[in-house]
Amino acid sequence: MVAASVVVGVFGPRLSERAQGPLVPLGDLVAQARDVQARLQFETLHRPTTSANPTREVLAELCERALLGAWRPPDLAADGFVLVCAQATELEQSHAAVALLYERAGETPDRFLALFATADHTQFASFDEFGRIEPFAVGRTIVESDDATNPLSSASIAWSDGTLLLLARVDTTESLDSLRTALGAP
Repeated sequence: MVAASVVVGVFGPRLSERAQGPLVPLGDLVAQARDVQARLQFETLHRPTTSANPTREVLAELCERALLGAWRPPDLAADGFVLVCAQATELEQSHAAVALLYERAGETPDRFLALFATADHTQFASFDEFGRIEPFAVGRTIVESDDATNPLSSASIAWSDGTLLLLARVDTTESLDSLRTALGAP
């Protein structure tokens, strides 16, 4: 009995980690989202001016295909952003996701906002203050700039509501802070 207790005490955490499967670091997700955002922005800037913006039906179909259930993207019109592109995509380790690109009218430094949504089955991870990997907690928010030394670098915010992991990217951290409520981030 003592030997079994020692074995469970030593190997127990490792066994539970194996049962959860491999965790996907949010940093990897942000890097891939950055690449998808760049592609979407390029496609949007080079599309015909007569192209139609995504409809509610298109959004509903994309969300169902990506297993997001009844989730629908926020309407950011009051904040000056119009949804101009919506696509199904895959993020790290083949996680089905929806990628949305919003555009702000005018020539402002924060012209585009990208929003990504994917199902959250506790497979995403962040790092604690000691650099240890841990599951990304529900209700937690991480805000990070691409280049911490440049205040004008693009910024990302990630949060989970327990069923979905959402990731938003915008050109400035100031814009990100002002859009937090509209995005539904805690």
